[in-house]
Amino acid sequence: MQQVKRFFSKGSNIMLSILLLIVFVCLVITLKPRDSGVQSINLDRDRLQYRGAVEKGRFSGDGKLMLKNGDYYTGQFKNGRFEGAGQFISHEGWQYKGQFKAGAPYGQGELKKNHVTYKGDLVNGKYQESKN
Repeated sequence: MQQVKRFFSKGSNIMLSILLLIVFVCLVITLKPRDSGVQSINLDRDRLQYRGAVEKGRFSGDGKLMLKNGDYYTGQFKNGRFEGAGQFISHEGWQYKGQFKAGAPYGQGELKKNHVTYKGDLVNGKYQESKN
């Protein structure tokens, strides 16, 4: 009888160990930060907030980036940079709406500043005068 009790006692410890291991693995999988999908992310002690698509741990796809000073960008991201159509609104009152490439205004865009609107092509964030 003692041998039977010891067997079940040892078996219980093994089963309990297996159960705890399964619970631990499930917790790790559940709590592991996702590296893809739609996420809300706070960075640099909440100075930057991002809500949007993430791919391989980087902002990628549609999203919104908000800075603590009030600036924000809404639009497309690629590899963590502004890329594609988007709008940047500054807390200083100016805003740019148009295309971005590698994090800078590039291509067709519209800059509004001091109640004046500038439309045209930009390259690396600089307005390009049209050649006549």
